[in-house]
Amino acid sequence: MWRGKSAISSPIKKRIQTPVVTKSTAARAKLAHSRVATRRRKIRILIASVVLVVVVSCVGGLSWLSFLNFFAVNTIVVTGNGEVKTLALQSFLLEHTQKPVMGLFSQQNILLFPKVQLENLALFEFPKIDTLDISKDFPKHAVIVTVTERVPYGQWCRGADEKKECYVIDNKGFVFEKKIDTIVGLIQFEGGIAESRRNVLRTSVAPVYFENVVTFLNSIIDMGLTPVHVTFQNKDATVRLEPGWDLKVALDGDLGATAVNLKAVLDTHNVRADLGQMQYIDMRFGDRVYKKMKEGIDSTDSTE
Repeated sequence: MWRGKSAISSPIKKRIQTPVVTKSTAARAKLAHSRVATRRRKIRILIASVVLVVVVSCVGGLSWLSFLNFFAVNTIVVTGNGEVKTLALQSFLLEHTQKPVMGLFSQQNILLFPKVQLENLALFEFPKIDTLDISKDFPKHAVIVTVTERVPYGQWCRGADEKKECYVIDNKGFVFEKKIDTIVGLIQFEGGIAESRRNVLRTSVAPVYFENVVTFLNSIIDMGLTPVHVTFQNKDATVRLEPGWDLKVALDGDLGATAVNLKAVLDTHNVRADLGQMQYIDMRFGDRVYKKMKEGIDSTDSTE
């Protein structure tokens, strides 16, 4: 069947219409977005304000509670002290807890009493104190301070004659007290602290070697010898013994073995009888022992 041109189908083109945005429509959308943003901002501000009020109220409440007498420290009890005055230690602790933390919380509160901080401060302020422990008795609202004082072992001195100054040291070589005059009966030490150091309080004498030297001195005291003076010089030491002779030892060596060798020299070689005429015994060279008599007679012994 013949069809005319009019019957020939042709693709239909659809026209997509883009919505027309007018100025008034854009303005209304922008206004609506602005209102939503403003509402959200107000909500955030309100929440932040509420949180701030709650935090401030809590901090204020806690600050008020910290100053109540119900939580206050009523008593500071000091035990174990001798030369360190009780009143001085109590005053020190109260002075360093007067200022509130951040201006808000009382440090004289039994719960907030700064135990560790005060222990460290007191140990520095009172070098006479060896150990200090602060504990809290909550039912009695009391702070208990237990003190162990340093025991004088010797005296460390420098200078000579009128310029001589001496300090008391414990058995660890810690310098904790200054003395105008030397103390009778204590071993005197010299050297072991840099000469350029003017303030020697709270420092230690020959800290690497001192405790080993104390052990060595105890060993030679057990042999019936009496040390009266020890001079440190780098890695060596000279021990002055009664009735006036010197013992030279190497600090970086085995002082235990040196003590054993010294006993062998004194006993086996019958040196004890000559100690009154001895100038020095030198034990810095291992098993080789050198001794010199005051009249100038040199001799060498071996402990091998």
